Amino acid sequence: MISHHLLIVAWSFFVTTCIPAEDATTVASPDKQFAVHFHGSNPSRPGSFTIENGQGVVLFDSRSCADLAGVLNFEPEHILWSPDSQTVAIAGGYSKNLQTYLFSHHRGVFAFTPVPWLTDHYDNPWVLPLRWIKGRRLIVAISGPHAGKAGDYGYRGRATLHISSGSKTCEIHYRHITEQHERLSD
Repeated sequence: MISHHLLIVAWSFFVTTCIPAEDATTVASPDKQFAVHFHGSNPSRPGSFTIENGQGVVLFDSRSCADLAGVLNFEPEHILWSPDSQTVAIAGGYSKNLQTYLFSHHRGVFAFTPVPWLTDHYDNPWVLPLRWIKGRRLIVAISGPHAGKAGDYGYRGRATLHISSGSKTCEIHYRHITEQHERLSD
């Protein structure tokens, strides 16, 4: 019987030390009623996330959203909750192309809210959430290109998105992008 317990303890030690655990980063909403939990083996670029309520009930799972199927990773350092905790903006994509994705709380769950394409003909953009302002509006920073052979060419800009309450829609309120002909520093 003792050898059986030793075997269980040894196996538990093996599992916890030799098999890497899934790292997770958590970002709570301002009112602490919700939290985004990032999941994946790379904590700086996790492959998925869930949005949960305070009781741990999953209200959104990125792995179940067809609109996010092409997103390779998410950026925990580029997440921004709205002040009312009803919308969360999360950057995701891959190293040379990051977009902002929105998720709005509606009828007890969070749902994907499509963001209009903001960068037109510009290649390899980063569109990152910057700050929320009154009226359910989100300012995003636009920059690029972040790959390729751009040389001394680049662009920077801002856009303001208006997220409708309850209808899960997003509209461009303002957008301005300036081309630059000098090397951009990241």
